[in-house]
Amino acid sequence: MAGLAGLPLVGVGGVAAAAPGEAEARKARSIARLKKEGVPTIDWLPRIEDSVEARPPSADAVARRFCALMLMTHRALANDPENTRTWRAAFADRAAFSPEELTFMDAAAPTEHAIIQASWLCEAALPMAWALGRFKTLERPDKTIEVDRLWSLISADDGKTFVSQARLRPIGEILDEADLIYRYHWAVRQARIDGKPAPAGLDGGVVMERHKGLNWLVGYHAEWDEITTDT
Repeated sequence: MAGLAGLPLVGVGGVAAAAPGEAEARKARSIARLKKEGVPTIDWLPRIEDSVEARPPSADAVARRFCALMLMTHRALANDPENTRTWRAAFADRAAFSPEELTFMDAAAPTEHAIIQASWLCEAALPMAWALGRFKTLERPDKTIEVDRLWSLISADDGKTFVSQARLRPIGEILDEADLIYRYHWAVRQARIDGKPAPAGLDGGVVMERHKGLNWLVGYHAEWDEITTDT
């Protein structure tokens, strides 16, 4: 981000400053896109963080979080704890998982509710793969992802290459998607309140999980188990 004569914009303490109105401009772009798609919007829904306020995790942390989420999905869909334990040992140590995830992974027989919840985590993992440059675009949240598309990113060599090559997109691009999913999610929740289906073909479950993943990516909360999807 450059200021006059190509010099970087600098804020307090030498930290690069966000461009004036960055977050408001991002909000306006999101609203314009949603209106074009026929998704309801409200002008008073607040802006999200700008590029200075955001606290994204490191590329390594994002890659390891992706691996953990995919192992959770694997356990849920395969329902084969021994096989999943083998994969987990190969991918990462226990530190890759949140406390709630470890409870699920260590359970001899997870509840049906826990299995269903974990089976959706691949949708939260998708924006992480995108943020690491594994997909050119982040698809519209109107259908579930084919799990094999994500699993193939790490299954060949236990995720070692995936983690070692991790590089994050510019934070501005990630914030663009975080702002957009925030407004998608409001529209889905409002439709539910009104007793209507999700608008414009959106998939409510995909939207919610994508929102959680993107909120973590912009540092909405540091710990995965604390991430919320407020609207």
